[in-house]
Amino acid sequence: MRYLAEHGLFEDARVWKLAQAFFEILPRAGEDWKLVSALLAERETLRAEAWQFALRETQASLFPPTP
Repeated sequence: MRYLAEHGLFEDARVWKLAQAFFEILPRAGEDWKLVSALLAERETLRAEAWQFALRETQASLFPPTP
């Protein structure tokens, strides 16, 4: 998740299309399908968390801790 957030991929439609494709072709009983299903179900929450992560990173770069 951190990688997706750091690279702004939560806003990339291709990521979600790929996740949807995996959701449709993976066997329903598999662990991978469950993970992709959860990812798709929490899409908006994950996007909001990624935005918050990016905001914190930006703030930290603008206002580094003082020694």
